[in-house]
Amino acid sequence: MMWVALLGTVIVLGTIGWLTFIAPTRRLVRYLHADEAGIKVGSSDIIRWTDLREVKVETTAAGPWSDDFFLVLVAEGRRSIRIPDPLVPIVLPSVQRLPNFDNDAFIRAVGSAQKATFRCWIHESSSDP
Repeated sequence: MMWVALLGTVIVLGTIGWLTFIAPTRRLVRYLHADEAGIKVGSSDIIRWTDLREVKVETTAAGPWSDDFFLVLVAEGRRSIRIPDPLVPIVLPSVQRLPNFDNDAFIRAVGSAQKATFRCWIHESSSDP
């Protein structure tokens, strides 16, 4: 009986993990695309360039067996989108065309081996006074 309970717990935790971490990444792999309208992150989910407020990079200290960094898109009226490092090249050329995008901050971020956040771009109206 104890094995059945343990197996049930493993199945529940595995399902939660899949829904939390793998399902959003699978959606990104399938739909991630940048064009003149914005960044498509789902079948009908798009972050319009006009709604984008901040682009930053969150780095991890997880090492080579996990994602080293995430490109984080902060848009008005929605939760942030975290793009794992293997998918960043899909949108990076478009994001780098944002006015005053800080490529130096991006380079520092991808070279970081510590947990940190690097701001690469902020919308002019969102900047701190």
